[in-house]
Amino acid sequence: MVEGGATPAAGTPDAEAETEEGAGERSAAAQAAGVRERVERRLVEAEDRRQRSVAPAGAVARPTPASPQRAAADPGTEDSPLPPADTPDWEAPGDEFEDAPDPAGEAPPPRPPSRIAAFIATCAFLGRVPIAPGTAGAAAGLVAFLLTRNLPGSLPVALFLVAVVVGLWAGARHAKDLRQPDPRSVVVDEFCGMWLALVGANPSVLVMAAAFVAFRFLDIVKPPPVRQAEKLPGGIGIMADDLVAGGIVRIVLLLALGM
Repeated sequence: MVEGGATPAAGTPDAEAETEEGAGERSAAAQAAGVRERVERRLVEAEDRRQRSVAPAGAVARPTPASPQRAAADPGTEDSPLPPADTPDWEAPGDEFEDAPDPAGEAPPPRPPSRIAAFIATCAFLGRVPIAPGTAGAAAGLVAFLLTRNLPGSLPVALFLVAVVVGLWAGARHAKDLRQPDPRSVVVDEFCGMWLALVGANPSVLVMAAAFVAFRFLDIVKPPPVRQAEKLPGGIGIMADDLVAGGIVRIVLLLALGM
C-alpha cells in the first residue's frame, strides 16, 4: 500500500473490493426502495378498498391518488394523474348540483286566484260595476233582507251569520289574490253591513230607505269607531267597519222606533 492513504490503483484487489462493496450498497438501496414502493402500493390499495366499502350506494368512485414518491420511482405505471389534495375518493350522485339554489329557499309558485272567492266577495260581480260598487253591494244586502224577512224563527239571523263567516273568508282570499289590503271590488262587507242594519226588524219602505242612506253615510265618512274597525288586519278589517256601521244603524232603529 502506498503511504499517505493514496487511492488504490485500478485493477488491484483493493479497488475491486471497493467496487463490489459500492455495487452491493446500491443494490441494497434499490431493494429497499422496491420494498417501500410495494408497501405503499399495498396501503393505497387497502385504503381504496376501504373507501369503496364505506361509500354510499350509487356513489361514483374516483381514481386513487398516487403518492409523489411512487410516481417518481415508477413513471411507467398506469396510475391516473394526481387529483387535488382535498378531493375525496368518491362522489355521491348529485354532488355536481351542490351549488344549485336550495329548493327549500325558493319562493313557492303563486297559487291561482279563487273564482269562488271572487264571486262571493264581489256579490256576484256587483263590485265590478264602474260606478258606486259599495252602494251596489249595500243594495244587494237590502235585497237579502227582503228575501229572508218572512222566514220563521231565527232562521234569518242564522243565514246572516253564515253570510258573515263566508264573507270573511271570501273577502280575505280575494284581497290576497289581488294583492290589495281592501280592494274596491270587494263589496261583501257592504252586503253584510246593510243586512245587519235591518235583520230581525219589520220596517216600512221609508224606514228601509232611511236606514240605507244612513248606512252608506257611515260607511263613506267612517266616523269613530268605524274608522278604527277598518284598521284591523286581514279580512276582519275588510268586514269589521261595515258591520260596525250596520250595527250603529240597527241600534238607532231599536232606540228610535223600537224595532
